[in-house]
Amino acid sequence: MSMVPPNISDELKPIAEEADRIHESALWSGQGQFEQMKLWRAMNMVFGVPAAILAAFSGGTAWLLLRLRSSLPS
Repeated sequence: MSMVPPNISDELKPIAEEADRIHESALWSGQGQFEQMKLWRAMNMVFGVPAAILAAFSGGTAWLLLRLRSSLPS
């Protein structure tokens, strides 16, 4: 669907057609990036949530071991 107005002069018609082509290309590119974002959001949940849980567990374990070690008599 061309958005070039029909009453445009012949001198400006190639420029208008190129601008229309660039506009359509930008729309398709934006839609493609939006679809890729959906994949990366899912991957962030798949890998990010377990990584955060493991980090919390390892941090808590290290804190507990340090507390136990410091409370032991020398």
